[in-house]
Amino acid sequence: MEDLRKRTRGGAGRAAIWRILVIALITAVCTAAIVLAAAFGYNPAKETYSLSFHIAYPGSETMKYPDGTPFFYRDVISLASLRQARESGEWTAAVDVETLSRRGDISIAAEREELAGGTDQVLYTVTVKSSYFRSRAAATAFLQAVANVPVAAVRAMAEETDFRLGEALFEGAGFGDRIGLLAGQRENILGQYDEWIERYGGDRSVAGNTLRNLRAQAALLFDADTQSALKGELGTNGYASAASVSERIIALETEQRMNEEKIDALLGLLQRADGALTAESGSSEDTSAMLASLAVRNVEIRSELEALQADDYAAAVSRFEEKLRAEYAALDGAATTVREVASALYEQTSRVSYATAEAECAGGMDLVCVGIGGCLLSFAAACAIVCCAVFLKRRKPSPAAGHAEIPAQGEQPQPETGETEPPAAEEPAPAE
Repeated sequence: MEDLRKRTRGGAGRAAIWRILVIALITAVCTAAIVLAAAFGYNPAKETYSLSFHIAYPGSETMKYPDGTPFFYRDVISLASLRQARESGEWTAAVDVETLSRRGDISIAAEREELAGGTDQVLYTVTVKSSYFRSRAAATAFLQAVANVPVAAVRAMAEETDFRLGEALFEGAGFGDRIGLLAGQRENILGQYDEWIERYGGDRSVAGNTLRNLRAQAALLFDADTQSALKGELGTNGYASAASVSERIIALETEQRMNEEKIDALLGLLQRADGALTAESGSSEDTSAMLASLAVRNVEIRSELEALQADDYAAAVSRFEEKLRAEYAALDGAATTVREVASALYEQTSRVSYATAEAECAGGMDLVCVGIGGCLLSFAAACAIVCCAVFLKRRKPSPAAGHAEIPAQGEQPQPETGETEPPAAEEPAPAE
């Protein structure tokens, strides 16, 4: 009997160990399945990365680029911008921007923020689905590249800023128009310096000099006295460029030849009419007046042709033209300096400032919490399964009980004690 108890206890211990192992196995498998389903099923479909940032460059508050074109913030996530961002480095090279743009899995929002002093700035937030990236670091690199696209565009435009006066335009204009073009170029250059000084201060150091000194140097070029002197000389001498002189000479010679033909025709009329009034020529007085007018005009033409074809006039025109070209070259150098200053200034002041160092993740489930919750849920489910299995096993009748004799009516069933009663001793037969 003692051996039976030991065997019973040993079997119960082994059964308990197996139950624990089964519970642990079910818990581990179910927890892993839940975590994997969340990581590769739910999160990629619902999880997003977002990055907030400010864009600053000269004139950004006007929402315009340096060339005056409007800045539309939604262009930041255009397909062209996304392609440019993809080419910025190895972290972003694998991003499928075509699908990203086509499906609308990227968006941008703008929020205006008020600052002290009555100024304001715009906070941009770009949000993208996480399924396009291997990790948060890859998403951060891509979103930062997207944010830098407009800044790169601003800097490129600053390098292309051109206050130069086209040489073909300058050479093709008359002397008076050339003076006006140079005066306008000077005003544009000084106006740009004035705008920068008002924004950044005259002591701002750019390209090895201060803005105030650079403006002062530009102001010395083609000043009011120079403009007045050139205009006076032009008005007094009536200079014209070589091309204009050639055109003028051709026009005068043509007019002179036509006048001579008219004079010959009128003289012929006078000779045929012998001074009488005719229907074709009118009165002789009128014909004589016309002849006199044409003759006077031809005298003027000859005088002007002599002046235009004189060597001293050509030399004077050439000297005047060289003066204008010297002023053009000086202002052209100042315009080149303005472009260099613009490029350096935009390089200094154009930047992106991020609200967070890394992209923020939202919309998905925390895998640690999912793991803990899945573990608890799986453990409870495993315990329930094992308990049900044990309960059903105990309710199932044993084979020995199925073959037990049914007691006769009126008899009490004997309790099972696990021991066999010895057979009763036979009574002796009675003596005869």
